[in-house]
Amino acid sequence: MQGYKKKTPIIPFEERIKIVEAIKYVDEAVPQKSLDKFVAWEKLRFDAIFHGDDWKGSNMYEEIEKN
Repeated sequence: MQGYKKKTPIIPFEERIKIVEAIKYVDEAVPQKSLDKFVAWEKLRFDAIFHGDDWKGSNMYEEIEKN
């Protein structure tokens, strides 16, 4: 995250993933290896994706919203 957002997260990755994994409706939390969400979807075939609004207006955001 620090690489593309240009800031250090307040909550370390290990804690963030534990928080997400603890959500009742989450089957699996997977570390993001690529910014391309379609690469992850092709491998995992997830039903839903959640992301912050800092992507809004980008090409990737528009593609995700379309699909």
